[in-house]
Amino acid sequence: MTTYGGGFNQSSLHSRLQARTPKGDRFSNCIAIQLRAEKDFDIGSQLKKDPRMKPVKFATAAVFSLAAANAWSQSVQADLALGGSLSHGSNQGNVHGLVLAGDLGYRFDNNLAVQVYAMGDLNSNNLPLNLGQPVYSLSSFVGVRALGYLPLNDSWELLGGLGVGQSTLSTSAAGNHPDQKETDPILSGGIQWRMSKTFHIGLTLDYLTKADVSMATVQAGWNF
Repeated sequence: MTTYGGGFNQSSLHSRLQARTPKGDRFSNCIAIQLRAEKDFDIGSQLKKDPRMKPVKFATAAVFSLAAANAWSQSVQADLALGGSLSHGSNQGNVHGLVLAGDLGYRFDNNLAVQVYAMGDLNSNNLPLNLGQPVYSLSSFVGVRALGYLPLNDSWELLGGLGVGQSTLSTSAAGNHPDQKETDPILSGGIQWRMSKTFHIGLTLDYLTKADVSMATVQAGWNF
């Protein structure tokens, strides 16, 4: 039974209408239908009392939680990384170079970021000649990439990325040997630990497909 303001309830109102209106009166019937509808579709009461509404409340809470998580994830992100090259193409000289890398980008939410990425091989050109021919080694790369993130829990996440840029290969062989520049796709993957909302560390693997160079770097990064 639904009680309304003024001290009367749904049943008493319906009885008064029936007493004062001829039987079968359309007005009385319409009022009765309206009151019944209000009783059956009282959304506030349904959410509180009906156990079938629990999934609705759970879904609503999940949406607000996701929105809150994404709100603080939107930020400018910068990373500094140090590592080494794992392998090079057969025509390159520095098999194990020392790599210094960095990036600057924007993280849109928990799952997507874009970056400008740059790296340099600090000890390239360590084998100038091979059978009398100059050996070219990767000396630098600059490009852009998109990164996707897969959160594992509140602190850890996997990442994967795809981008494109320009690789510069050079040689230390004597003579006039200009640098070679190539448009180079880059593939990235790794794991990252969010130590706080503003600081993270991680391990990233990158592969330059045109230069045929793979690299592993340990990175530290900040979100602003």
